[in-house]
Amino acid sequence: MSRARDVADGALGKIAGTNGQVLTSNGTVWSSQAVPTELPAVGANGNVLTSNGSAWSSQAVPTELPAHGSDGNILTSTGSAWASEANPLPAHSTVGNVLTSTGSAWASQAAAGGAGWTWLAKNDITSNASYSTFDDSKVTNAYTNYAVVMNHVNFGNNSGKLGAFIYANGAWRQGTGEEDYQFHVAEYVSVAGGSFNMLSSGNSWNQSYIRMMYSNTGSSASALGANLVFYFNTRANGGLYRSFAWQGTQTANNQGGGILLGGAIYKGQTSHNITGIRFYEIGGANIARGEFNLYGLAGS
Repeated sequence: MSRARDVADGALGKIAGTNGQVLTSNGTVWSSQAVPTELPAVGANGNVLTSNGSAWSSQAVPTELPAHGSDGNILTSTGSAWASEANPLPAHSTVGNVLTSTGSAWASQAAAGGAGWTWLAKNDITSNASYSTFDDSKVTNAYTNYAVVMNHVNFGNNSGKLGAFIYANGAWRQGTGEEDYQFHVAEYVSVAGGSFNMLSSGNSWNQSYIRMMYSNTGSSASALGANLVFYFNTRANGGLYRSFAWQGTQTANNQGGGILLGGAIYKGQTSHNITGIRFYEIGGANIARGEFNLYGLAGS
């Protein structure tokens, strides 16, 4: 070894220190120092290592979050602490509803849709069905005026007659006496052999339904049908009888069709809102096919 190395080795050999110390340098000389104790004792089981900005410490896990509370609760802030509270949002309810404020709570309600008619629901019948029904989940107090647009209504026979009746005060109303209807149906039908008018009248108060068309007349049952719009108002109004109106077209025979007009009145349940409408074939046949769309008039 060189003389310089021997001197250095000799100098290091004189730095003994105490048991467990380590050799450190201050930049000019070596010295024996205790092992640095930057990390604290481990502390209690489950503690975590935290910094206060100048030193490390062993601390319990912070308990900022509250107990989870009831099922469905959500985590909210009070501004100074976290809290487990009930979800303020309502059930989502009907498809197409929007979230609105009542002034004191949130509610799931049908979209207002601005001015004009708002589409609410569809019954698309592609095979035999006894009824096309819009119940109180669709006919609600969100609107007063409703319309049902019907397309390609067919009964699979050549004598089908479209009818309707309403739901009010907890029951489907299809009776006589105070529960009966009165109707008039006028049709102008043009066929290959000429033109003629048909009038079907339920003039007396003894009808258990609204008759909306005379019949599909002809020999081509699969091709016969009706397209029409049916209007009704749901709101009870000072004991007045309820009225209904419709217009459209229907086919007759294999080559003809014509204009369909009608109106009806319902006598009973004048103090209760209408909360449902049902369409069917008066003679007992099924609806073979047909598309029924329900609309509510915004602002009504």
